[in-house]
Parts: sequence; C-alpha cells; structure tokens
Amino acid sequence: MQKKVIYVDSGAQLTSSKNTWNIAIDINLEGDYNRITVLQSQIPVSYYVIGSGANTFTLTEGNSSVTVTITPANYNVFSFSTTVGALLTAASPNGYTYTITYPNAYTSPDTGLLTYTVNSIAKTVSFTFPARSPLSEQFGFLSGSTNFFSVSGLVQTITSTNVVNFTPENSLYIRCNFCDGETTSEQSDVLLAVYGSNVQPYSTITFTNPCPLETSKRLTSKDRNLSFSVCDENSQQIFMNGGNIQMTLMFYKDETVNKSIEEYIAMKTRLLEIEVDDNMQKEQDSANGVVSQEAQLKAREETLKQREDDLALREESALQREEQLRQQQQQANNNILPNINEQEEVTQTDSNIENRPEDQTQVPDNRSQEVLGQG
Repeated sequence: MQKKVIYVDSGAQLTSSKNTWNIAIDINLEGDYNRITVLQSQIPVSYYVIGSGANTFTLTEGNSSVTVTITPANYNVFSFSTTVGALLTAASPNGYTYTITYPNAYTSPDTGLLTYTVNSIAKTVSFTFPARSPLSEQFGFLSGSTNFFSVSGLVQTITSTNVVNFTPENSLYIRCNFCDGETTSEQSDVLLAVYGSNVQPYSTITFTNPCPLETSKRLTSKDRNLSFSVCDENSQQIFMNGGNIQMTLMFYKDETVNKSIEEYIAMKTRLLEIEVDDNMQKEQDSANGVVSQEAQLKAREETLKQREDDLALREESALQREEQLRQQQQQANNNILPNINEQEEVTQTDSNIENRPEDQTQVPDNRSQEVLGQG
C-alpha cells in the first residue's frame, strides 16, 4: 500500500473569533493517493464553556423582548447563577429583579436543576433560546425552546427541565474541505470526531486512532492547500482562543478500491446480462403464448361454426319432417272426406226408403166413435 504520513498543526490561526486554519502540504496528491485518515491528534481544551457566537438568548416580559448577552468564559453553577441573575435584572424592560438558585447539597437533594425567580406577577415572563445553541445546556432547557414562568404567590418562577451542564464541550469534530465521508448528511466532511471524557477546562484531549483504515475518508481534491475547522455535534463553531491543534495524517492509495470497483462493474455486467436473457426469454414465452392463444381461438371459432352448421342441418331436417307430416295429414284428410260423403248418401237413401208414404200403414182413429158412443 502506497502511503505518506505528515504532521500538521494550527499554530496561532485559531483565535477567539476564528475556528478555521489552513496549511500547505509538500506532497503531490495528483494520482498517487485516494484516501486520508487521522492517526493521532492532540486538542487543547482552550475553548470556553460559553463561547462566542453561542452566548445570547431572549428575555420576554409581556410584549417587550430584549437580547441578553453573556460574556464568553468558563462558568460553574454558582458563578453562572450570580452573573446571569445580574444580567437579567439589568436587561429587564420593566425593572424586575431576577435571582437564580441551585439546591444546597448539604441541606436538600441535589437535582442538578436551576430555579429562576422574578419579583413580579404583572407580566408573563419567558426565556427563548436559538435553535442548536449550546447555551441552553447551561440554563437546563432545550435549544430552540421558549420557556414560560409560572405564578407562585407574589412572584413567578421556573425550574430548568434538564440537568445543567458546565463542562466544556466533549464532542469535537474536525472538518476539512478535501474529504468526503460518502454520506448525504451534513457530517460528510468530518475528518475526525473526538469524544472526550470528563473534559476539564485548560486540559488536553489526546486521541490515538485504533482503526485508521476503517475511519479513513475519500479524497475529493488534489489541491495541496488544505483547510480545517472545529465544530460541535450541531455544527456550531468552537473557538480555540489561540490553542494549537496537532494531528498526524496519513495519505494512502487504496488498491482495494479499484479492485472493488472492477468487481462491482463485473457483477453489474453479469446481472445486466442475466436480466437481458430473462427479458428475451419472457418475450419469447410471451410470443409463444400469443401464438398459442390465437390457435386456441381459431379452433374455438371452427368448433362453434361446425356446431352452427349442425344446428342449421337439424333445423332444416326438422322443417322437412314437419312438411312431410303436414302433407301426410292433408292426404289423410282428403281420403276421409269422400268416405264420409258416401256414407251420408247411403244413409240419406235409406232414410228416404223408410219414409215413403206408400209404405206406411193407416191406423184408424176410433177416438171419435168412442166419444159418440158414450154420449
């Protein structure tokens, strides 16, 4: 593996108002290297608990709002309570007095929460913190939130919802303009992430990378002029106040990248070939299926036509049979009528013979004589 190790430091470039530094390296990056990683780093905790750019919030009393600015510095819970209480009182649009208290661990449970009190109930009071501002951690509230006081007797109070934090930032991100973490997040340009443990003001964070290859980043620029910056996890600037960051960087050429690319291309090519073959087979099967369907339809049409012809023949045969029956019936009727006529003539003749006058016997009527005799 082709590699080059260099040592860089920020020198005096990181101030209380500047969190970036630039260096010019003396190696040729053109075509020789494609990855970069941090082997070691040393970061002084010269930055403050409350730093520049993250030291303001909004105080609202009724319809009046003011911006309160806290001096960048290191604070503990007691110095913060005294300082911020005085700032609130001085900034109050209505001349209210503010006090901040923390539980006395000797006389009451230590909850890690601050209680804020204002000596008036005339107007609604609230604190508003900017989005992603770390200042909300010292107050014990969420960033981007608005928090309202509640009336309690003759005063208004509010207690922080989260445990307050007065340790220096323990998540440091070293960003650069020449690497890519190959992600779509806003952390893609992070070269190194350092997580301190129980960080104390003015101490030093020392980091040795246990897996440099696994945490390496892809080089996106061949420019020898490199630019770095320091931020927290919310991309908020961290000002080192003159502290000097030192790092050991390793540039190297990862041959496995090209090999992986070649394997990937070969795999994709094979998948495309398989897909093309499958599509061709599907098209062939589809074509065969169409031909088969056409043949089936044609056979069905011929069968239906044959059935229609058979039905037509049967119908014609039935009509012929019906006509034959009709003719036979007519012939039978014609044969019956003459016989009936002959019988009628014979009967009529017989009748005439029976009813001739000369053949009738005269019976004398004796009823008149009987009547006359009786008289």
